[in-house]
Amino acid sequence: MKYYLFLLATSLTIASCQPVAHTEGDRETKLDRLSWMLGKWQMQTPDGVITEEWEKPSDTQWQGISYMINTQGDTPFTEKIRLSYTNDTLYYVPTVSGQNEGKEVSFTEKSLSDRLIVFENLRHEFPQRIIYERTSDSTITATIEGSENGQKRREQFAYRRK
Repeated sequence: MKYYLFLLATSLTIASCQPVAHTEGDRETKLDRLSWMLGKWQMQTPDGVITEEWEKPSDTQWQGISYMINTQGDTPFTEKIRLSYTNDTLYYVPTVSGQNEGKEVSFTEKSLSDRLIVFENLRHEFPQRIIYERTSDSTITATIEGSENGQKRREQFAYRRK
């Protein structure tokens, strides 16, 4: 009898140590680790206000929009963003007005933590990397970086929650 109890306890211990794979149907995914990005964010610049908004229409895809309203009240820049979770990988897929013939460009997750996400597409002209970092509960920094015409370039956007 002790032998059977030992086998049962050993089997249960081994089974409980197996890694848990998250699938798209799971309640907790990589997107859930980025919940700090959801909502409305703004940054004041000398040229106007840049706004970025994120919403969660489903467990596997978020929608974002980024735009600038300049001091004249015009909107010189608009970007629609799709953040999707497929096969345990996150994809950042922007469509920028006036760029790439209106086509989407896909960036693949390269690094993820509870405070930072890095996306990369080395074939894209600029940027090659897009980084979001939670700097506090009310601030995030978005960074685009890479090479353009052989020169390293980096732009940061320090947003505050609205």
